Order: sequence, then structure tokens, then C-alpha cells
Amino acid sequence: MGSISDLERENRRLTTRLKIIEEERTELERRVAELTAANQNAERRVRNVESSLHAAEDNLEIATKEKLNMAKELKDMALEQSEANEYYRTVKSERDRLLERYHSLEDSAVGTETKIKQLEEKLSLLATSTEFFENAVKREKDRRRQIENDLMEKEDEVVRMRRTRRNLEEEVDDLKAEVTRYRRENESLNRKIAEFRQQNPPRCMSQLGSFSNLSLNGTLASQVGSSSEWSIHGQDDARLVPMAEDVDDGEKQNSIVPTSC
Repeated sequence: MGSISDLERENRRLTTRLKIIEEERTELERRVAELTAANQNAERRVRNVESSLHAAEDNLEIATKEKLNMAKELKDMALEQSEANEYYRTVKSERDRLLERYHSLEDSAVGTETKIKQLEEKLSLLATSTEFFENAVKREKDRRRQIENDLMEKEDEVVRMRRTRRNLEEEVDDLKAEVTRYRRENESLNRKIAEFRQQNPPRCMSQLGSFSNLSLNGTLASQVGSSSEWSIHGQDDARLVPMAEDVDDGEKQNSIVPTSC
């Protein structure tokens, strides 16, 4: 029954841990979705996650050292218990020998009453010593059982730390992939703008006004949308036309839409 109860507790503990891991996974997915908003924010969080990964590695190393120390202590306890058992067997053998001698003296009726009393007192002392060592052995067994339980908990903690480390490594890989994608999109946008400038004469470019001074990483993206929302119509009739579904009526009135040159 005790083993089944332990298994049930272990099952409940693992179920709770699984729910926690599921919640952590959902939270990580939400964080990854938020990281797609800005390249600069993603790079900062990559550094934070790498710092957490180093901390997890340090904790894993500490837990491993503690596990080795616990194993050494358990080995020492086993040796001490073996020595206690050997001493107990020696005391028990001595007690048996004295009992045999006592019965021999009793059968032969050679010893005196004083000697018999002395032997009885010695036997009583040996019995007390035996009980003391039996209790000591029992305490050592209980202590060893407690150490084994602590060692199992440490092993579970090491497993949890390794799982956390794997999750952090996966998050770092995802964030690095997001950074790479943002850099590629930025390079593609720069190439499209350069091509647009090369395909239009300076007279047309002068009519674009402040668009040529906008920042690629912030202002241009916030005022005119992403590069996929604009189209270029020919070299002789270059117009920047925002997508209809991304511009409301107020924005149509306030937006600068260059006409043909």
C-alpha cells in the first residue's frame, strides 16, 4: 500500500509539473509572438535569455556537486553501519558465550552465589548495551533512508533543471531566427528603396518631400506601412500607392501621394 501511495503522489506531482510546463510553454509562445514586433527588443531579450541559461548551467553544476557529496555521505554511512553491525555481532557472540558459561556453572553448581550475581549483572549490562546498539542501528537505518529520499529529490531537481535548460536553449534559437528574419526584411526593404530611387529621375524624387528623410527602422514603417503595402508603377509614372485595406478615410486625406512626374 505504501508503494501505491508513493506512486500516486509521484503521479500527482508529475501531473502538476506537466501543467506548469504547459503554462510555461504557452507563455513562451506568447512571448515569441510579441518579439516579432521589434528587432531591437528581440536582441535585448536574447541577451537576457542567454544570461538565464548561464545561471541555469551554474545551478546544474551546483546540484551535480551536491549529488556527488550526498552519494559520498551515503557510502560513508553504509560503511559505518557495516562496522556497527560487526560490533553488534561481536557483542552478541560474547553474550552467547557468557550465557553458555552461566549455564555450565549452574549445572555444575561449582560457582558461588556471589559469582553468579556478578555474572547476572554483567549479562544485564550486555543486554543493555545490545539494546543500545540495536537502537543505534535502527537510527542509522532511518537516517540512511532519509538521505536516500533527499538524494532522489536532488536527482529530480537536476532533471527539472535540464528540462529548463533545454527550453531556454529552444527559446534562444527561436529568438535568433526572429532576429535573422528581421535583418533580412530590413535588407530587402533597403534594396527596394534603392531600386525605386534608381528607377526615378531626380525631379520625381524631389516631389516625394520628407519621405526620403524618414528612418527605415521606425518613422517610415509607422507612417506608410511595411514595404509590402506599396507598389511602384513604371519608370515614367512612379507613384507610391498604399494598400486600400490598410488606409482609412482620414489617412487618405492626410497622406502624401506623389503623382507622376
